[in-house]
Amino acid sequence: MPVFAAKPQKYLQRLNRLAMEEDRVMVLIQLNGGNDGLNTVIPLDQYGIYRNVRSNIAIPENQVLSLNGATGLHPAMQGIHQLYQEGLVGVLQSVGYPSPNFSHFRATDIWTSASSSDEFVDSGWIGRLLEQYHPEYPEGYPNADFSDPLAITVGSVVSQTCQGTMSNMGLAVSNDNFSYDYDGSGSEGMEGWEYSGELDFVRSMMRQTNAYAGVIQAAFDKADNLYASYPQTALAEQLKIVARLVHGGLQTRIFVVNIGGFDTHANQTAAGNPATGAHANLLQNLSESVTAFMRDLKLMGKQERVLALTFSEFGRRIRSNNSGGTDHGAAAPMFVFGTEVNPVLHGVNPSIPSNPAQNESLPMQFDFRDVYATLVTDWFGADESLAHEIFFRSHEHLPIIGRITSLEPANAQAAQLGQNYPNPAQGHTTIPLIVPEEQRVDIRLFSSSGQEVHVIYKGRLNKGRHDILVDLTALKPGIYLYGSPRMGKTSNKKLIIR
Repeated sequence: MPVFAAKPQKYLQRLNRLAMEEDRVMVLIQLNGGNDGLNTVIPLDQYGIYRNVRSNIAIPENQVLSLNGATGLHPAMQGIHQLYQEGLVGVLQSVGYPSPNFSHFRATDIWTSASSSDEFVDSGWIGRLLEQYHPEYPEGYPNADFSDPLAITVGSVVSQTCQGTMSNMGLAVSNDNFSYDYDGSGSEGMEGWEYSGELDFVRSMMRQTNAYAGVIQAAFDKADNLYASYPQTALAEQLKIVARLVHGGLQTRIFVVNIGGFDTHANQTAAGNPATGAHANLLQNLSESVTAFMRDLKLMGKQERVLALTFSEFGRRIRSNNSGGTDHGAAAPMFVFGTEVNPVLHGVNPSIPSNPAQNESLPMQFDFRDVYATLVTDWFGADESLAHEIFFRSHEHLPIIGRITSLEPANAQAAQLGQNYPNPAQGHTTIPLIVPEEQRVDIRLFSSSGQEVHVIYKGRLNKGRHDILVDLTALKPGIYLYGSPRMGKTSNKKLIIR
């Protein structure tokens, strides 16, 4: 279990701001209950098996919204499907962590703390991130340099993701009236009370919240939502508040919103029409709310500033149950939204066994902590050592941010070879490639000693981005290199097979 030292009075000077010069915002969308990923992102290339193991809830093939022919979205997600076609969505397949826990409470703790399943950490990953940049918080906040809240949960309770090691780094707002009545009085005669220190801390936090209220209200009153067609749902209202605060100039960097109801053990779909029902309604709510939010940000001219992502405490099992629902499972997809995301399907469709056990789950392809750590470094500009400290581990960089992520050309006309993902890989991996003009491409895999072991791709490719799926099943675990003879050995990249 990680042990935290006392908070230093002054942290490293290089960490004095959270990428303030880039003015970037992150919005976490929590799907409470455990979203059924297999009915969200549907493997069309295995549709027959999918239908057989989920005969009572399988989405009809002709209603699935195709992304690339092999993979599709639930038909209720038309808004997100359109955003994907516009290059505003990245989809990460099968995100989870080793030895998953299937308790709602414990799994939520793991996802919000970004700990391993055998660690118990009281702080949240956002809280630890903000604490690195604001080690003296809450003492002296708000101040002239940081007059706005560091993080906001739109709801009645501050998200556990924002809990620091010493204090919570965020506050909660639950409606569009952000005023508070506490004036700091009421301490008379309690100086000697056993818990007077704790009471003083609570009062100081209340005074701080009261001080922030005016700033939040001013930002909210300064601007309006410009998109007129938000759905009438609680999630849409939360995102509407976030958009308006961003538009009004609030300098808060983290927002957390949530939608509940994803614990679909029974009646997940409507009788006779699996494309409708409880889960469809949830996905439609998510899709329409996020789409409205993205449209609003675009009208405001703020779309480039904001990145949003979904997470849920776990997925569901492969097989449906006899109650027309799904039970607690392991890995599930995550969605990342924004103009700066890498708008592709990350990973491959999870392989569905033809006869899975009733309690069998989809294995993970990506560790959720690698997703978080990549966003900390690539979105907020933190260095690798800081990410290591926040997540108690080194991380595997994922190409989530940027249209051409980690691609370094040998010359202006040569194809640009990217880092494969996932890496380490097992079974399959994907190699991104940018071709500046139509040309012949030759990519080969070599052992660590330099011996050629596999031709990854050889042939002509059109101008543009190509994501090359590589089958690794015939290769032994170990360290390999891949590259092109045209690019030279200096462009070779490391691939690790588990």
